[in-house]
Amino acid sequence: KDGKRNGKGDEFVDGRLIYTGTWFCGKRTGRGAEFSQGGELIYEGSWHNGERTYRREGKVGGMELKGDQGELLGYYSGAIYYGRPHGEGELRDGGDNRVVYKGGWRNGMRHGHGKAYYHWNGPVLWFRGEWRHDRIHSGALFPDGNWSGEREQDGMPVFPADIIMWQGGEAMTDINVPGSGWTVAELLRDRGVSVYLPVGALG
Repeated sequence: KDGKRNGKGDEFVDGRLIYTGTWFCGKRTGRGAEFSQGGELIYEGSWHNGERTYRREGKVGGMELKGDQGELLGYYSGAIYYGRPHGEGELRDGGDNRVVYKGGWRNGMRHGHGKAYYHWNGPVLWFRGEWRHDRIHSGALFPDGNWSGEREQDGMPVFPADIIMWQGGEAMTDINVPGSGWTVAELLRDRGVSVYLPVGALG
């Protein structure tokens, strides 16, 4: 129509697909997906007049996720609802692009089943289980059997740890991490992840 795109169609730059979806009067309007030059998903969802609307359900890749004070929490890839993480998704650290959380989200908060990591001489899965409103609720601490990411040549952890089954309401100040000389509370505070513990867990 008038030389402008209308209906379904694709957009390419230098032979690479950067958008597939619907158009109206030459602008992205309706449902569509945008990709980077490297082929990674940037945004999939609703568009209007060439702009992302973030209305209803969609998906994003590498979306900045910020805290209440505007601080960068990392980059989120996964399902969204009205522009907020909602459904299954993954959060990567804003500095070195390492995975820090993978699992369920609700209204922008970790919620449902999920896995959380910190990095200390390599990735450490410090919690796997149920989350509620951005805090751990019940599950396994150090489910991979290590509290440091350092590994022997055969792949075995240099600093093994017993898997600790934990329920909300239990204080972590009384639980020791074998071989570390620390309690769970001290170790998680040192690794900067104690903010995800429920009130009372730190004693």
